[in-house]
Amino acid sequence: MKTQTKFAALALGSFLVISGLMGLALPGCASKLDSSGVYAQTNGGGMFLFTVDKTLVDSKDTLTAFVTWEYQNRATISAVIPNVTKIADTIREQAPTYFTNAYQLRGAYLASFANNAASQTVASNNLAASVQTINALAMSAGQLTNSLSLK
Repeated sequence: MKTQTKFAALALGSFLVISGLMGLALPGCASKLDSSGVYAQTNGGGMFLFTVDKTLVDSKDTLTAFVTWEYQNRATISAVIPNVTKIADTIREQAPTYFTNAYQLRGAYLASFANNAASQTVASNNLAASVQTINALAMSAGQLTNSLSLK
């Protein structure tokens, strides 16, 4: 499991670097955000919140696809690679809590804009850490799915 954790950390780091570079390289994306909505920089949103929301949606889609794939192939997978079934079961058990926490931290992040800059920093760091955990889990599951082929 330590190898999976290291892989997840590496994958997450790569994702964050690529996401950050894409955000810088594609300024047109920012212009597509609703400037009067939650992603307005003055409302505490901006690209950070957009990236958080996109990561949460994409991660949920990836995790759902993984556990669905595992369920549909459970007999074969558990016979050949039982650890995949254990990982899928862990995701089913833990992911709802991870997402609940992330959405609560998202709310705290938005609320922090009524306070001072220090609370914004703490809130954004907490939110980023929560989303990183979810994204690492999703990326690991996606990579695992892509690396396996059932015969």
